[in-house]
Amino acid sequence: MMTSSSTARPRFAFLRDPLAALASAAATGDAPRLWLGPARVRLLVHPEAVRDVLVTRQRDFRGLAFEAARRIAGDGVLQAQGEAHRRQRRVLQPAFHRERFGTHGAVMSTHAARWAAARHDGETLPLRNAMVALTLGIVGESLFGDADAAAVDDVRDYLDAALSLYGPLVVPVARWIERVPLPSVRRVRTRRARLDTRIAAIVAARTEAARVGAPCRDDLLTMLLSARDAELAAERAVDAESPRNVAHGGANGARRPLDDRWVRDEIMTLVLAGHETTASALTWAWRLVAEHPDVEARLHAEVDALDRDIPTLDDVPRLPYVRAIFDETLRLHPTVPFIFRRAMAAVPLGDGAPGVVLRPGEVVVLSPWVTQRDARWWDAPDTFRPERWLDDADRAARPRFAWFPFGGGARVCIGEHFATSEAVLILAAVARRWRLRIAPDHPGRERTRLDPLAPTRPPSTWRMRVETR
Repeated sequence: MMTSSSTARPRFAFLRDPLAALASAAATGDAPRLWLGPARVRLLVHPEAVRDVLVTRQRDFRGLAFEAARRIAGDGVLQAQGEAHRRQRRVLQPAFHRERFGTHGAVMSTHAARWAAARHDGETLPLRNAMVALTLGIVGESLFGDADAAAVDDVRDYLDAALSLYGPLVVPVARWIERVPLPSVRRVRTRRARLDTRIAAIVAARTEAARVGAPCRDDLLTMLLSARDAELAAERAVDAESPRNVAHGGANGARRPLDDRWVRDEIMTLVLAGHETTASALTWAWRLVAEHPDVEARLHAEVDALDRDIPTLDDVPRLPYVRAIFDETLRLHPTVPFIFRRAMAAVPLGDGAPGVVLRPGEVVVLSPWVTQRDARWWDAPDTFRPERWLDDADRAARPRFAWFPFGGGARVCIGEHFATSEAVLILAAVARRWRLRIAPDHPGRERTRLDPLAPTRPPSTWRMRVETR
C-alpha cells in the first residue's frame, strides 16, 4: 500500500517508478486514486472496468497520449479520434485482412531466415538493437516493397529525433519549444524535411507508374495510394455546390482529405507502432526463454517438428507453444504498460467497481501490467508459464480483459495479427538453428535501470550470445 509522511513523496512516486506506484495503488482496491505528479487520476484494475472504458462506454472517453503522437507522426490512425479515427481505420483495415497476409508472411519469413543465416556461433550482440533492425526491415519492405525499402531508414531517423524531443514533459509546451533554435529542434526539422522529400519522390514515382499502366506493387504504400485515389474520385463525384467538411482534422474528429500528407502520416504511424513494440517483446521473450530451460526445450521440440527449415505463415497454426511464449511475454511485459483516458461524461463503472461513478473530466489509467499480474485471474502471476495459454478451460475462466496488451474495442491495435504472426515466425526461424544465451558480460536485471518513461522496454545494453544448437 502506498503511504507517505510527506505530500511530495506520493505525488511524484509515479514519475520516479510508475510500475511500483501502480502496484501499490492496485493493492488498495479496484478503482484507487493515485497522484500523477500534481494531478490525481483513478487507476482501474478490474477487467470489467477495463471493458467499460475500452468497449461498453468507449465513446464517453478521449485519449490523452495522442497529442504527443500527433506532434511526432501527424494525423495517422493511431492519433485520430472520433469520426476521423473510425474513417481512417475503415480505410486501412483491408491492409490487415488475413487474405493479404500471404504477402506479409513471405516478407516476415524471408527476413527472419536471413537474420538467422547471418549469425555465427559464439557471436554476442545487443539483442534489442538487433531485434529493432530485424523488425524495421520487415515493416519497411511491407510498406514500400523491396525496391524502396530503404526509405524506412529516413522514417526511423526522423522518429528517433522526434521521440527524443517530444517527451511527455515537453508536449504541453511543444509549440513554444519548436520556436527555439535548439540543436534537437533543428535536427527534427532537418530529418522531417528529408523524410518529406523522400516520400514525395516515391509517391510521385508510384503515381506516374500507375498513370502509364505499369504493374502495381503488392505493398502497403500501394494500398494507401489506392485509398487516396478512391477518396479523391469520390470527392470529385460530389456536386460542387454540396457542403463538404474537408478541414484538416484528427484530434477533433473533423474530416480531412486523404491526400499526400495523409499518406505520409499513415506511413510514419505504421512505422512508429509497427516495429519497436514487437522488437521489445521479442527481446523479453528471448531473455525469458534463456532463463527457463524447460521452456527452451519445449520450444525447440515444437519447431523441430516442422517439415521445413524456414517456417512460413502456414506453419503458424502448428506452433501453438511459440505463440504461447509470445502471449505470456506480453502478459508479463506489455509494450504499453498504461493507457490514459479522460471521461467526457458521468460514467458508472458497474461490475468493475460497483458504486463508482466517474466524473466528467476525470482521468483514468488502465494498466495491462497491473491487471495482467492480478492473482485473481492468473495462477502464479509473476511466473513465466507459457503453458497456461494452452489450457482452454483456464483461458475460458478468465475475464476477456484480464489480458489486453493490444488494447481493445474500437481502438484495438489494427496490427495485432501482423505483430503476432511476425513474432511467431521470428522466434521459430531463429530457434530452428540457434539458442540464445545471456552473455557473460551482460548486466544482471538487478543492475539494469529501466527507462521511467518506457518502464517495460528492455534496455539496449542487454547482450546475448548466439550458440549453435
